[in-house]
Amino acid sequence: MKKRFYIAGLILASSLSMGQDKVVKLEESVITSENTETTIADIPKNITVLTGEEITQRGAKTVAEALKLVSSVIVKEMGGADAAFDIRGQGPTAKSNVIVLVDGAPINSIDLSGYQTSNIPVDNIERIEVIPSGGSVLYGDGAVGGTINIVTKAPENKKNYGSLNSEIGSYGLKKQQITYGTKIGEKLLVEVDYLKKEKDGYRDYSKDDLQSFGFRSRYKLNDGELKFKYNYSKNDFKAPGALTKDEVNEDRTQSNPNAWRIDGKTEKNNFVGDYLYNINSDLEFKLLGRYAHENYSSNGSNYKTEVKYLKPQLKYSYLDENYVVFGGDIYQGETRDFAYGNGKSEKNSLGGFIINSSTIEKFRFTQGYRRQNIEYKGDRFVTRKFKEDAIELTGSYLYSDWDLHM
Repeated sequence: MKKRFYIAGLILASSLSMGQDKVVKLEESVITSENTETTIADIPKNITVLTGEEITQRGAKTVAEALKLVSSVIVKEMGGADAAFDIRGQGPTAKSNVIVLVDGAPINSIDLSGYQTSNIPVDNIERIEVIPSGGSVLYGDGAVGGTINIVTKAPENKKNYGSLNSEIGSYGLKKQQITYGTKIGEKLLVEVDYLKKEKDGYRDYSKDDLQSFGFRSRYKLNDGELKFKYNYSKNDFKAPGALTKDEVNEDRTQSNPNAWRIDGKTEKNNFVGDYLYNINSDLEFKLLGRYAHENYSSNGSNYKTEVKYLKPQLKYSYLDENYVVFGGDIYQGETRDFAYGNGKSEKNSLGGFIINSSTIEKFRFTQGYRRQNIEYKGDRFVTRKFKEDAIELTGSYLYSDWDLHM
C-alpha cells in the first residue's frame, strides 16, 4: 500500500532503523488534530500515535506509564499526585503549557494546575495522539508545549461480544474487568464495562485503587452519526512522605509517619457527546460537548469542580485535497473549596478559530488563526479579563509514496 511521508520523518526513521522491521502504516492511524478524522500523512505536523495494542504489549498500567513510551514526552512524577507531561522542555510550567484531551475535550483544571489522568483506565484507550507545539489555534490557551489527545474505545459493530479479565501482579496488584457490547437494530451500537483495580506501591503507605464504570454508544444516521460516552471513576490513593538519607539507607521502602503524606480520593462523572452531520459531499458539521463533575479530597482539602464545554465547527472541502474549518468553543468551569471558607474560582472562555489546509502538487500548507476571550474570577483569583490571539503557519513536502520501515 502506498504511503506518503515527509522528509523529516524519513531522516528520523533512518536514524532509528535497527533490529526487527516494523512497518509504520501512516494512513491507517486516524488522528484528530483538527477535530476531524484524517491520517498522519495528511497533517503537516510531527504527530506521534500510541495505539491501545502497543500500550497493552508494553504493560503500561496508567496513562503516565503509557506516555513514557513516547520519546517526545517527558513524564514527571509528582510524589503521589498526578504526573505532569513535559513537551518541548517546558520545565516547571509543563502542566500549564500542555493541553490534555479525552475524546477531543480538554480536561485541564480551571486554575492552570494541570490535569488528572490517573483515573482514566488504560484498558479503555484506543490510542493516544501527541502533537508537540500544536493545538493553540484549535484549543486555545495552554497549548504552548503541545497537545495530548486520549481517544477512548468505541463500540464494535457486532451483535454480541464481551470479555472477562482478571490479573494478579506485583505490589498487591489485583484487577478485574468485564466488558459487554451489542448491536441493537441496524443503527445502534452499545458497550458497557466495569473495572476494579487495587494496587500497593513500592513503599509503605502507598495505594492506588481504581473503580470505573463506562457506557459508550454510537448511533448511525443517514448523513452522519451520534456518539455518547459516559464514565464514572473513583480513585483512592496514598503516597508516603519524604525520607532522610539515613532512613533511605536503613530501609528505602519505609514510610516516615512524621513526614507529610498524601491520603486522598477523587470521584468523577464525565459525559461526552459528539454529533456529526454531513450536510453535503463538501460540507460537514460537527458538535462536541462535555460535562464533568468531580469531587476531590486530600489531607483536609475538599474541592468540587464542574465543567461545561461546547465546540461547534464547520468543515468545507474545496478543490482537490483542500479544506477550511470554521469553529468556536465555549468553556465554563467552577471550583469550590469546602475546606477553607467555601471559596469559589471560575474560568469562562469564548473562542473562535479558522484553519485552512491547501495542497499544491506535493506541497501542503496550513494556516490558522484564533481569537479567545478569557475571564478568571473568584476568591482564589484576582478577577482578570484578557484576549488571546494564536497564529499557525505550517508546511510540508510530500516527498514520496513509499512505505516507511523502522
